[in-house]
Amino acid sequence: MKTSSLINIFAAALTAALFGAGCASPLDADGRLKHKEFQVEESGLDWLDIAYHPAEDDTALTRYPVRISVAGTGAVECKTGRSPQIWKTFSTKSNDPYWNEIFSAREHLAPDEVRDVFQRFIDEGALPDKPPRDIPKFPHVTIVGNISNNKIRLITDNTHLVSLVEEILENFPTLLSR
Repeated sequence: MKTSSLINIFAAALTAALFGAGCASPLDADGRLKHKEFQVEESGLDWLDIAYHPAEDDTALTRYPVRISVAGTGAVECKTGRSPQIWKTFSTKSNDPYWNEIFSAREHLAPDEVRDVFQRFIDEGALPDKPPRDIPKFPHVTIVGNISNNKIRLITDNTHLVSLVEEILENFPTLLSR
């Protein structure tokens, strides 16, 4: 038997085993990550911390990474700049020449508005059944948080979640035009 035939047989068997074991696509038919669904309740303990990493050649929205922090109390803070603190919260690169280049803006949402923001993230797949393992392309988002006692830790280039973050960023045009 030829080696190429063995490879084809092995590939067919592996494919059948993977799909038979339920290792199908992590995406729903509409392109969202398959995710846990639930109704978000208002809580001052809920929070999201989102880092947006733009594509290098895309300067229409922002040239630099952006961090958005949303607290269940309604506080929304948006930061941008070249500081490594923007994309890595616990950065220790204090000798970086751009360490202090951070620009920020704050907004405040009503409790029902912040609940709606959290619900949109849940509905768009921020709490996937199986987090994607692929290395994300740019633009992509890093989302960490806790909503209704569900821990979120996700890095993805899923267009639905990236678009949702870009929609939020459109509320900070003065900050992002720096």
